[in-house]
Amino acid sequence: MDQTEPQVIIIYKTYSEAQKRANKKYSDNNKDKINKHMRTYYNKRKEVDPDFLEKRRQASKKAYYKKKLENQKKSI
Repeated sequence: MDQTEPQVIIIYKTYSEAQKRANKKYSDNNKDKINKHMRTYYNKRKEVDPDFLEKRRQASKKAYYKKKLENQKKSI
């Protein structure tokens, strides 16, 4: 019995500029639909997962301080 190594196949994924433009166009044209979906997701998630709100708060703080730091660097 000859043991051979399994062949590894690497699949590369790309995100083309056309896909980026199409996603932007869709989100611009369907703001209400996207906001409604995100609002229902947020409300369901905060009821089920107690850590979800804390994770969101931490992410918001991190983004706030990052933006604040960038603004301070610009003013110098």
